[in-house]
Amino acid sequence: MVAAVTHGAVNVQPCRSCKAPIFWAETARGAWIPIDEKPVVDGNLGITLVQDGRITRAHARALRQNDLFDSTADRYVSHFATCPDAPQWRREQAINQKDGQ
Repeated sequence: MVAAVTHGAVNVQPCRSCKAPIFWAETARGAWIPIDEKPVVDGNLGITLVQDGRITRAHARALRQNDLFDSTADRYVSHFATCPDAPQWRREQAINQKDGQ
């Protein structure tokens, strides 16, 4: 079953650095990305919820300008784009990858 994101349908938690409310969504490539909880008019991500037994998973899809996407559906943005501490996370990830962690 696929549904639109509704409040309470996903596990919202605070960002570990800036404390903004976020939820996690899986991309088509299987990566997990943080998503800002509140939809925005100019968001570039479409989110669908997929019910898998007792677990609801959020899936993120990048929206292109000419995409056929329900114009009444909410649009979201990755928290990587809005977190004031995002550069710090990128540095830590690069260091961990260099060190083989």
